[in-house]
Amino acid sequence: MLACALFGVTAQAQNVEKVEIGDNQNFGITYSLPQTDVCATLNMVCYQIAAGPYAQYAEKYLGLKDVAMDDQTKWELVSLTIEDVPVPDQERTFHIHFPEKGALPTFYLTEDGFLLSINREPDVNEVAAVEKKTEQEQKLVLKASDVMSEDILRAGSKAKQAELAAKEIFSLRESKRDILRGEIENMPKDGASLQIMLENLDAQEKALLSLFVGVTTEKQVSKNVHFVPSKSVDNKVYFRFSEHEGLVDNDDMIGEPYYISIRITEDNRMEQPEVDPKKKPALGIAYNVPGKAHVTLSFDGETVAETDMFMGQFGHVEQLPVAQFTDKKKVVSATFNQVTGSIKTYEQ
Repeated sequence: MLACALFGVTAQAQNVEKVEIGDNQNFGITYSLPQTDVCATLNMVCYQIAAGPYAQYAEKYLGLKDVAMDDQTKWELVSLTIEDVPVPDQERTFHIHFPEKGALPTFYLTEDGFLLSINREPDVNEVAAVEKKTEQEQKLVLKASDVMSEDILRAGSKAKQAELAAKEIFSLRESKRDILRGEIENMPKDGASLQIMLENLDAQEKALLSLFVGVTTEKQVSKNVHFVPSKSVDNKVYFRFSEHEGLVDNDDMIGEPYYISIRITEDNRMEQPEVDPKKKPALGIAYNVPGKAHVTLSFDGETVAETDMFMGQFGHVEQLPVAQFTDKKKVVSATFNQVTGSIKTYEQ
């Protein structure tokens, strides 16, 4: 059922907002540090099966077993990818007010309000996903009503109709064999004409066969599952999947459970010092020193995939003094990791 399970680290390209500190910003800026959302993308296929009117005669006249007697819906989990996605940490949202004197730094933020860089244009991958259009061969598709003969339609019972339809299917198969063996009159003179003739016979056979085996339509569906851990967890139900319903609620026992475990391997959380209300707080640019966790996904007692992720919520906050970025003589720039909130570069 699970053809592929992958872990990946992806920071999707976002729109970047350039913020110039000034009167229009009231000489301040607000931004959030990220915490990690373990986001799973489930790529599924939904099969809608409409039972054929002659399904009960499929084995008798065509030797076909396990044919759907009633309309059915089946789901298949084709692939599963898991990514660490940043989401704003409401408990780590900051507003910084700058003095009107001195150099005013330039900030670059993501559309989600994460800090990307200061005094330096960020190197953000803005390459848009190119829509890939695959040329598909157009094949002839016929309905059963298009190929049902007058004898089939005039038959007095469904059993007789099924019998005549089955004979027509065998006749079409015999015609194809004769063509491939070159045993018919007026054989096509070129390969293209031969191909068209065979495709027409295939379409007729498929249409008549649908009267017995039914018609199956496929629909591709992708859904996301989110989990923002605040502590270590062991075999927590991540999501449930049912071959009849697809992705279902975690408390719906019709679905088979997939479990997630989070084991903190680098705990960089620190107790916040008590703040003296009489003391003016230091003015600084807050950034994350993230922690790290081992993430495991399992199904039916077997590990599907595992990886390590840096997570801001398992770290603590440090600050860069604002004065470093307001000195006109020494221009300082910094860039930050938008997934973890940590410092990437710091340069004078």
